[in-house]
Amino acid sequence: MIGALGNPAFQSETLLNTEVGYRVEIGSTASIDVAVFHGRYDHLKTSEPLAPRLELTPAPAHLLIPVQFGNLLQATTSGVEIAAHLTPVDWWRVDASYSTVDLTPQLSPASGDAAAASADGQIPRGQWQGRSAFSLPRGVHLDALLFHSGAVASVGIGAYTRADLRLEVPLSRRVTLSAGGQNLFDPVHAEFAGAGAIVTPTLVPRSASVQLAWRY
Repeated sequence: MIGALGNPAFQSETLLNTEVGYRVEIGSTASIDVAVFHGRYDHLKTSEPLAPRLELTPAPAHLLIPVQFGNLLQATTSGVEIAAHLTPVDWWRVDASYSTVDLTPQLSPASGDAAAASADGQIPRGQWQGRSAFSLPRGVHLDALLFHSGAVASVGIGAYTRADLRLEVPLSRRVTLSAGGQNLFDPVHAEFAGAGAIVTPTLVPRSASVQLAWRY
């Protein structure tokens, strides 16, 4: 059997991150933000195999293949984030952003965890989104979101694009009715899964909701 062992010398991971950004304002109606970052992660978790041994308890006698947690993985990340904001008229606002990140793992030669060297951080390499918000007459609000995420190859998650829509209508000074739909493009899609057969992927279905709110 395989068993995971704790490690009294196990350390918490650390991050040293450097980020530089710049904003350009275009009059009073638009702005663009650009940021670049670089980070270094130390003491990342690895699973280090130990020498197999025969155990008599619990019965029956069995061969134990122990794995102990270690800190023999480092990684560096670098990326760019761009965000733009536009208010063409007082009742309409548009926001858009794009980010990309590159992760490079650096496994210690002393490590026996071969899988750690291929880790991609379980994050997509690129993401973008666009959001449009309308403030209509009589206090009506309409929000639309379009979001795209790249694939996470190490855990078998493909790229997907998600669309959400929400409408809010005030019925009186205290009562508001809102309705929305999420993930309108697909019946269901996966957004995350862990490595290993016992981990179930997170599946996000298409959904709709209606809410009646009373404020006092």
